[in-house]
Amino acid sequence: MKKKIPKPKAQNNSFKTITVHSHTYGEHERAARGSIKPARLNDVLARRSKELGVITGFASGVHNLLKGHAGAFKENLFWQNMLSRLHTVTPITPLAMLQSLTGLELNSRYPLKRFDNTFFIDTEKRKDKMDVHFKKQFAPQFNKPAEGYCYDVIVLFFNKEGKATGSETARSRWMKYNEAAGELAFTFSIPAGSAFYLLCLRLHTGINGVPTNGIMSQGMRIIMSDEL
Repeated sequence: MKKKIPKPKAQNNSFKTITVHSHTYGEHERAARGSIKPARLNDVLARRSKELGVITGFASGVHNLLKGHAGAFKENLFWQNMLSRLHTVTPITPLAMLQSLTGLELNSRYPLKRFDNTFFIDTEKRKDKMDVHFKKQFAPQFNKPAEGYCYDVIVLFFNKEGKATGSETARSRWMKYNEAAGELAFTFSIPAGSAFYLLCLRLHTGINGVPTNGIMSQGMRIIMSDEL
């Protein structure tokens, strides 16, 4: 009776292989990177990974504050629009990231610029207060009939690390649709530890001194940012 010759046991390779197409060596297989020894990120990738974490954390703080002020007016794509600007910033510093957001509309379908596109705003710090001076010599342009309008000035505050320290909003007097705002002044309290600010402007239209708060009746834009 013939003896059964045992089949050789298949060797268990703990590493994966990949097919490589090389002009020099032709098509061949090699162990996948990291399957034998743990793959290490090079310095560039490691730095970029850290920067992405900083950008995302910063964006989240800004987004949460603006969402609280804009409510349903903020469009769903605002987060993506904000990130696309932040990813172009070099170096990754709080001030540079804040300044990259200048001009960003909270709702690109209903932007503030459809009412007006030129604003003259100055800021001044005095102790723990921040004064905002607003000047407009011409009334906004309304494509649809409006009885009157007002402005909201929203200021977000951040510390040296780019963490949000708080926010405040102030509303102007009510103005007739054909009336220029002239000179307006607003005063904000600066939260302790604040080093930077971001200023937004919002326009409301309405009737009898009351904003209608409809999506089409308003606009909101990030106007400026700077050090305190």
